[in-house]
Amino acid sequence: MLCICQVKSSVFDLPDAVSEYFSLGVCMEGLNTIFKSIFGVQLSVEEPQPGELWHPDVYKLAVKEVGGGDLLGHIYCDFFSRPGKPNQVGDLNFRLLEYENNSID
Repeated sequence: MLCICQVKSSVFDLPDAVSEYFSLGVCMEGLNTIFKSIFGVQLSVEEPQPGELWHPDVYKLAVKEVGGGDLLGHIYCDFFSRPGKPNQVGDLNFRLLEYENNSID
């Protein structure tokens, strides 16, 4: 998931007075608002299972229908740079599941 807030202000030469409005939290709240209004889904941080994440800085987000509806899937967000992590725009992996009679085919 690409978020403009992860880009350092030096890339855009933004003054600190402007870049403080683009914190990770503010950007994620904005994305959640957009996803709710356009797609009818909401994002919420979910506690990962032991060994599920490849690094402690990774966030696991649940994607659910607005209003506490069904779980539609998960998004893993790895926003922060660290030694050994490739410097790239994003890496999107999708696993599509088809549900029929509450079972996965």
